Amino acid sequence: MKKVYYAIISLILVLVLTGCTSTGNNVTSDHGTLTLSINPEIAINYNQDGEVLGVVGINTDGKSIVANYQDYIGKDVNTVVNELIVDINEAGYFLEDIDGNKRNIVIKIEPNSVLPSETFTSDLNTSISNTLSSLSQNASKTIVAELDAKMQTTIKHKDLNKTVSYQYLMRLECYKLVKHLLGEKVYESFKIWW
Repeated sequence: MKKVYYAIISLILVLVLTGCTSTGNNVTSDHGTLTLSINPEIAINYNQDGEVLGVVGINTDGKSIVANYQDYIGKDVNTVVNELIVDINEAGYFLEDIDGNKRNIVIKIEPNSVLPSETFTSDLNTSISNTLSSLSQNASKTIVAELDAKMQTTIKHKDLNKTVSYQYLMRLECYKLVKHLLGEKVYESFKIWW
């Protein structure tokens, strides 16, 4: 049953994406299809008001992202695109490079798709840029938080015979460097014993 369902959706998607429903002229319809390609690749169908009618994963990765994405019907297409980008990021797809190059986000609006407003594409571009900027800031905060947590990790110092944090160990190393630079004592680097 699931295979039949996917086959029907795939067929509908192929018809929409290839423009088989159009008459071949440049008359727009009352709906549109926007394809979000990062790998995963996802098609988002929307109406003339910019409300999402359906979301379909085109490739295997797209299907796995869409399978975990719920409650998109009736949402604004910009909101859905940005939520999908966040989900794709959380799934780790932005971490991987392709042939040494960073991944690109490609937005394709299918031929004869209606544009909900004159500023639809520029609004979409702005909102995607804001989402990516937010993801970048969140990643920086995560790195700082992880570093701070690691610096608070404690060990039992064998020479001092007390528990000290990694941060305190670094401070002790700085003191040893200062003494070395002042010529008081030859610097010996810290050696991990645990």
